[in-house]
Amino acid sequence: MTVFSQWFLRGWMGVSSLALCAESSAQEERETIRTGKYVKLICHFKNEQTANLAFESAEAAWDETIALFSAKVEPPNTPYEVHLYRHLEQYQEAEQALTKGKFRDNMAFSHWDSISSHVVLQPPCSDETLESLGLPDLTRALLIHETAHIASYCAVAAFRELPFWLNEGFARSVERAVYEKKGWVNDFEAQPYFSQSFVRAQRMLNDSQPSFPSVQDMVDDEWPEIHWRNKYAAADVLFQFLVGGQASRKFRGFLEGVRRMGGGNSQATAEIAKLLEKSLGRSRWKSLDKDLRKFIEKQDPVWDESFRSLDAADEDEWTQIAFAKTNAYCFRNEELGERFVIQGELEFLPQARRQMNVLLGIREGGFISVAILPGAVTVFVHRYEGNDWRRVGNVNAPDYQPGVPVSFKVESFGKELVVSLDGLTVGRFNVGDRGSSGKWGLAAQAGSGGFWRSVRVKEVKE
Repeated sequence: MTVFSQWFLRGWMGVSSLALCAESSAQEERETIRTGKYVKLICHFKNEQTANLAFESAEAAWDETIALFSAKVEPPNTPYEVHLYRHLEQYQEAEQALTKGKFRDNMAFSHWDSISSHVVLQPPCSDETLESLGLPDLTRALLIHETAHIASYCAVAAFRELPFWLNEGFARSVERAVYEKKGWVNDFEAQPYFSQSFVRAQRMLNDSQPSFPSVQDMVDDEWPEIHWRNKYAAADVLFQFLVGGQASRKFRGFLEGVRRMGGGNSQATAEIAKLLEKSLGRSRWKSLDKDLRKFIEKQDPVWDESFRSLDAADEDEWTQIAFAKTNAYCFRNEELGERFVIQGELEFLPQARRQMNVLLGIREGGFISVAILPGAVTVFVHRYEGNDWRRVGNVNAPDYQPGVPVSFKVESFGKELVVSLDGLTVGRFNVGDRGSSGKWGLAAQAGSGGFWRSVRVKEVKE
């Protein structure tokens, strides 16, 4: 190497180092980081409150996972990274670099080789909304779920070989354990994120052509052709049945046995299935499908959430936020007759759009939507067939701004609806012979969000 080459290389490396340091420094200024013994939470935006809440969730998930598998894990020299992204584009860029698009649309994943987790903040919310919420509940749950996965990479040598039901089932169980310990939910059946697994399981069992997989198929990792959300639901309810049922102690012994298994075994799925059968006992194994069905059928989920996200953990204040391009729908599993009153309080969140909806007469063919918008109330009859929306009527109303609560009341007289805001009747709407009987629910239009408070339903006896 010539003297000039040495001088040039030293100079180039010096400039590059300075540039890299400057870039790294700029990136750190755009991040909020929290570091513990096991987990390093990297919040890819500046927000102290969100970072604190996210870190609390991740740390708790680690502890619960280690305890579930009765493992002892020494703190690593460098804590494992849990990444929280502000925008979908950030997440997709990181996902592309690691898994080449495999989890592009998942909005959350964990990576084996780097032992890292990646979650995008969801549903999307404005800075003002994020300041109000601190951390959306859906994001919190996914952070716990993905951190549970990377904790299992350290606790279970055979983590790469875990069958789907076990891998996803234990992560959902860790979510529940953290929420219960932290007091973040009073009733899992009343929180749509958790109860939806049982809604889907009951639907699969009661379909005209039942599609709920057998326990043998699940433990053998030989799944029938079902929707991927139904697959996650089945894994969730199977694990909940085993970990919390009469054979809980034996099942926890099974988990400890899985933890002791070596990794890299191509026959791991079959060995795990045999270990489960041996741990539970032959007689219990034979009745497992029947017992699981009874367990599913006795559950009483309060909501049926078609599209996320409704956080109903608090009895008197529910937060509902829609994704940017998808309406958020949540149906209450409660049948109403033709005469009833739904009332409560609504407060718009400062989102890109403002439209919240009270849903009535939810039946197989469709539903009625009472849409509360800035300066208007509009009532639609929606038919699922053909995605048909028929506007029944539109009336002027006050232009309620974000942060300003408004009381609402929807009275059903069968063919007629009467809508009141802040104690004043704003409109009467004729829905015709269709009537309003059926289930009811709540919705947020795409890009919208708000708080529903003290929502009460009362049937009126003639």
